[in-house]
Amino acid sequence: MRFSSKLSLQQNDDKPIKSLKKKLGHDAVLVLGDWSAANVKFHESIRNKGFIQMLKQSGFNLYLINEYKASSLCPDCEGKLEKFKIIDNPRPYRRKDMSKVKAMSC
Repeated sequence: MRFSSKLSLQQNDDKPIKSLKKKLGHDAVLVLGDWSAANVKFHESIRNKGFIQMLKQSGFNLYLINEYKASSLCPDCEGKLEKFKIIDNPRPYRRKDMSKVKAMSC
Protein backbone atom coordinates (compact mmCIF):
# COMPACT_ATOMS: atom_id res chain seq x y z
CA MET A 1 0.00 0.00 0.00
CA ARG A 2 1.34 3.40 -0.91
CA PHE A 3 2.04 5.93 1.81
CA SER A 4 -0.43 8.50 0.45
CA SER A 5 -3.30 5.99 0.32
CA LYS A 6 -2.52 4.77 3.84
CA LEU A 7 -2.44 8.36 5.09
CA SER A 8 -5.79 9.18 3.48
CA LEU A 9 -7.29 5.99 4.97
CA GLN A 10 -6.15 7.03 8.45
CA GLN A 11 -7.58 10.52 7.98
CA ASN A 12 -10.91 9.02 6.87
CA ASP A 13 -10.90 6.84 9.99
CA ASP A 14 -10.32 9.83 12.26
CA LYS A 15 -13.41 11.71 11.05
CA PRO A 16 -16.05 9.39 12.61
CA ILE A 17 -14.03 9.13 15.84
CA LYS A 18 -13.87 12.91 16.20
CA SER A 19 -17.58 13.30 15.50
CA LEU A 20 -18.48 10.53 18.00
CA LYS A 21 -16.34 12.15 20.70
CA LYS A 22 -17.91 15.52 19.95
CA LYS A 23 -21.48 14.18 20.15
CA LEU A 24 -21.13 11.58 22.93
CA GLY A 25 -18.16 12.79 24.97
CA HIS A 26 -14.91 11.03 25.83
CA ASP A 27 -16.38 8.61 28.39
CA ALA A 28 -19.14 7.14 26.18
CA VAL A 29 -20.03 3.44 26.23
CA LEU A 30 -20.80 1.95 22.81
CA VAL A 31 -22.75 -1.28 22.26
CA LEU A 32 -22.40 -2.98 18.87
CA GLY A 33 -23.68 -6.23 17.43
CA ASP A 34 -21.07 -8.76 16.36
CA TRP A 35 -22.89 -9.57 13.12
CA SER A 36 -20.83 -10.46 10.11
CA ALA A 37 -21.69 -11.67 6.62
CA ALA A 38 -18.38 -12.72 5.20
CA ASN A 39 -18.60 -13.76 1.56
CA VAL A 40 -22.40 -13.76 1.46
CA LYS A 41 -24.05 -13.17 -1.88
CA PHE A 42 -25.60 -9.71 -2.34
CA HIS A 43 -24.09 -8.37 0.92
CA GLU A 44 -21.51 -5.62 0.83
CA SER A 45 -18.42 -6.39 2.90
CA ILE A 46 -18.04 -4.30 6.04
CA ARG A 47 -15.05 -3.19 8.10
CA ASN A 48 -16.45 -4.44 11.39
CA LYS A 49 -13.25 -5.83 12.90
CA GLY A 50 -11.15 -2.82 11.91
CA PHE A 51 -13.86 -0.42 13.08
CA ILE A 52 -14.02 -2.13 16.50
CA GLN A 53 -10.23 -1.97 16.89
CA MET A 54 -10.25 1.70 15.88
CA LEU A 55 -12.92 2.51 18.50
CA LYS A 56 -11.02 0.64 21.23
CA GLN A 57 -7.74 2.37 20.39
CA SER A 58 -9.42 5.77 20.57
CA GLY A 59 -10.53 5.12 24.16
CA PHE A 60 -14.20 4.19 23.89
CA ASN A 61 -15.68 1.54 26.19
CA LEU A 62 -17.04 -1.04 23.78
CA TYR A 63 -19.39 -3.99 24.34
CA LEU A 64 -20.31 -6.55 21.68
CA ILE A 65 -23.68 -8.32 21.66
CA ASN A 66 -24.22 -11.73 20.11
CA GLU A 67 -27.14 -11.22 17.72
CA TYR A 68 -27.71 -14.91 16.97
CA LYS A 69 -31.48 -15.65 17.12
CA ALA A 70 -32.16 -12.20 18.59
CA SER A 71 -35.56 -11.94 16.89
CA SER A 72 -36.73 -15.46 17.74
CA LEU A 73 -35.90 -15.58 21.49
CA CYS A 74 -37.57 -13.58 24.27
CA PRO A 75 -35.12 -11.06 25.81
CA ASP A 76 -36.61 -11.54 29.31
CA CYS A 77 -37.08 -15.29 29.76
CA GLU A 78 -35.06 -16.52 26.74
CA GLY A 79 -38.01 -18.67 25.69
CA LYS A 80 -38.96 -19.21 22.07
CA LEU A 81 -41.24 -16.54 20.59
CA GLU A 82 -44.48 -17.69 18.96
CA LYS A 83 -46.87 -15.96 16.59
CA PHE A 84 -50.01 -14.98 18.50
CA LYS A 85 -51.70 -12.28 16.45
CA ILE A 86 -51.93 -11.23 12.81
CA ILE A 87 -52.26 -7.46 12.35
CA ASP A 88 -52.27 -4.96 9.49
CA ASN A 89 -48.82 -3.91 8.40
CA PRO A 90 -47.96 -0.63 10.20
CA ARG A 91 -45.71 0.46 7.32
CA PRO A 92 -47.93 2.02 4.63
CA TYR A 93 -45.29 1.73 1.90
CA ARG A 94 -45.01 -2.04 2.54
CA ARG A 95 -48.73 -2.86 2.61
CA LYS A 96 -48.79 -3.62 -1.10
CA ASP A 97 -46.14 -6.36 -0.74
CA MET A 98 -47.16 -7.67 2.69
CA SER A 99 -50.58 -6.58 3.96
CA LYS A 100 -50.44 -8.48 7.27
CA VAL A 101 -47.64 -9.05 9.81
CA LYS A 102 -47.43 -11.50 12.71
CA ALA A 103 -46.93 -10.25 16.28
CA MET A 104 -44.65 -12.40 18.45
CA SER A 105 -44.91 -13.29 22.15
CA CYS A 106 -43.34 -15.88 24.46
